[in-house]
This record gives sequence, structure tokens and C-alpha cells, in this order.
Amino acid sequence: MLSALYHLTDQTALLARKLVLEGDLIISEKKNPTDLLTNVDLTNQAFIVGHLLQTWPKLHVIGEEQNVTHPFDHIQVNLQALKNQIPESLICPLDDLIVYVDPIDGTKEFTEGFYSQVTILVGIALKGRPIAGIICQPWKEDAKDSDRGVFVWGLVNHGVSPIDPSHFGSPLLALPNKPPFPQSLTLAVTKSRSTPELESFIKKNNFQDVLRVGGCGYKILLLILEKADVYVQATPGTNRWDTCGPEAILRAKGGTLTNLSGIEYHYG
Repeated sequence: MLSALYHLTDQTALLARKLVLEGDLIISEKKNPTDLLTNVDLTNQAFIVGHLLQTWPKLHVIGEEQNVTHPFDHIQVNLQALKNQIPESLICPLDDLIVYVDPIDGTKEFTEGFYSQVTILVGIALKGRPIAGIICQPWKEDAKDSDRGVFVWGLVNHGVSPIDPSHFGSPLLALPNKPPFPQSLTLAVTKSRSTPELESFIKKNNFQDVLRVGGCGYKILLLILEKADVYVQATPGTNRWDTCGPEAILRAKGGTLTNLSGIEYHYG
């Protein structure tokens, strides 16, 4: 299944790039002016979920966009793309799995042209725990025609796929599970929503640098790429499709993801 998801995610990155380059972007509001939906979100989710359910009709799939009936082009899904890299011990009953799909994470940034902060996220949870994930960055930079960015997958307890060393920042420090943190750390936070409590937290812990960027997947990608040490989301708005895939990769690299009380998330 991870091979299929890897192949489908790769194809959706190509679809997204094609629509943007052609100038074929349709934007609408969902709940409020900052909660946006585009035709690329719908196209990508229809493509991934549609092919998954054609291949595994009883698979439990949860996508960000609800009741998507968008048409999509059918392809032959490659079920062997990662065959030689996935241990057989990870074979498990379909009923124990949930696949989470975020077809475009960072939609607001996407509509504003901050393409580098946009990611496609796919996660697999086994009995409520994230075990595998994919993060795909369709654009490395903010130009429409920039090269593609990072495309990484990970398996908890088995590691992360190779990443071009040019994408990495400085080596991460060994961190405690909870504050207080050592000085000289880089913090990633959302650029669109802050709170007095978050600003107090930043000041109290004396972070060397604060990266205010969009997209949950992108901020966790900064951790994976060792460009940030800590990510704090202090306001509501993050969902399981935002975190399942990135958390699996982060854990495969030795990181952790919890709520503000230090409790791990359950995916079920």
C-alpha cells in the first residue's frame, strides 16, 4: 500500500504543478476567509482516494475535503514502487488501517503564491498509531516553475527514505521532551495565528530564531530537515490528516509529536 501511495502522491504533485502553470486555479471559501478550498485540493484528493478505493474497496480513507465527487484520470497504480525497501513484517490486516490524506496542506499559502510551503501529506495509521507517512513538496521555491522540493517517506522503527543533503540545515540538538528548552534553538510557528500565550512562550524560552510559516506539513518538514528544532501550534485548526503522515516520518527520525499537555495523538 505504501508503494501505491508513493506513486499516487508523485502523480498528484505533477497534477498540481500542471494546473498552476496553466493558470487554472479556482479558489473558494469553506468556513471563513482563511479556510480556503481550490480545485487543486479537489483534483488531488479525488485522484488519490479514487485510486485507493478502486484497489482496496474496503479501505478506510479519511481526506480533508468531504464528499468529493471530482472526476479524475485513471492510471495503473504501481504497487511495487517500494517493494524492495519495505519489510514484510509490516504486512497487516486491512481492517486495522486508516489512511489519512491532505491533498494540499497550506492551501492559504498556496493561494498567496507561497508554493514552497505547500505539501501533499499521506499517512497510514495502524490501530490508532501512525506507522508510515509521505510528505511531498511540489515546489522547492515560490516560483510556479521552480524545481520540485523534498519527496520523503518514512516507516516508524524502520527509518526514512534518503533525502538530498542539500535540503538539510544544521544538525539538531538533543532536546528534552518538555520545556524548558536549551537556548540557541529555532522554533517554527504558524504565521497566520498567534496568541499572547505563544508570544510569552517564545520570549520565555529565548529561541535563537522563530520561523513564522504556513502549513503544518511544512513546519514538520522543517524539523525533519533539521532547519527547526521545535514546532508549536498554539491555536486550534490542525487535524489528523495534517499530522498523521508527518508524525510517522518525524518518529522514524527519532522525533515526537504531542498535544500541549504532552499526550500523544490517537488516529482512529
